Amino acid sequence: MRKAKIYYARMDEFWRKEQKLSCLEKFESLQYVDWQKIKPDKKYVWLTEGLENEFDNFIAIGSKEDKKQDAKAIFQLFSLGIASSRDEWVFSFDELNLQDTVKRLIENYNIEVSRYSQQTSKVDIDSFINTDPTFVKWTDRLKTALQQREVISFQSSKVRNSIYRPFIRKFLYFDHLLNQRRYQQHFIFPTPISENENQAVCLAGVGNRQAFGAFATRYTVSMDFAFEKAQLFPFYIYDEDGTNRRENITDWALEKFQTHYQDPKITKWDIFHYTYVLLHHPHFAIVTPPTSNVNYRASPSQDR
Repeated sequence: MRKAKIYYARMDEFWRKEQKLSCLEKFESLQYVDWQKIKPDKKYVWLTEGLENEFDNFIAIGSKEDKKQDAKAIFQLFSLGIASSRDEWVFSFDELNLQDTVKRLIENYNIEVSRYSQQTSKVDIDSFINTDPTFVKWTDRLKTALQQREVISFQSSKVRNSIYRPFIRKFLYFDHLLNQRRYQQHFIFPTPISENENQAVCLAGVGNRQAFGAFATRYTVSMDFAFEKAQLFPFYIYDEDGTNRRENITDWALEKFQTHYQDPKITKWDIFHYTYVLLHHPHFAIVTPPTSNVNYRASPSQDR
């Protein structure tokens, strides 16, 4: 099969529509167009003038395919922000208001569990439930719990801090059923104590259509925090009950940094702060050796 050849021609980017149409009318044939033959790069990008080609040599921040401690990336585990699918029920500026709201939600849900448990024959769940959003905001996860006759109880320890929008903290009821998706955040901030000792870098996710940004946090983050598909890269990770705290910077990354800078005193905290600073401010990308740059090449986790 013969390979295609790509030719490209452009007009002044500041021309108005009328100017472009006038120019096109002057061409009696395509042969009179000043074509430029171009060669795409290995990622099939056509217009490569002015683009940097160092990306593939950067150290990955995280890798979806490799989440082991010896992963060839800076962070072992990372997570999407929380997608509650019922923000009006589980987020609030006022802690007491949040407790009252969640208790009402749980009470209403448990009423439905009681009603459903009394059914002697199979029923269509969508036809059975009370779909009034002021009664219960249903999601597939909560419907499944109902079908399994799972009762929910309120726990004050699940009232947690969360960054809802940049520099806007709200209280969150952090629960695997009442939050539609927590992804990996229950391994990052599993208990209130973890909020006092852990830190995470929050970045825009892969495929984000908004501007890139970097944000440091001690709390869980909403998925729609500021950039679409917000991703968290924490320093510590835990078991779900808050035990077994361990560093989330890989040994592989530590060895890379110590070797590159020929400094065995570099710590994983140094790498964590370095990563945040480099992503936060473009000035540091200029003064830092390119071979030790980092860039985000991670994909979102799809866990709960």
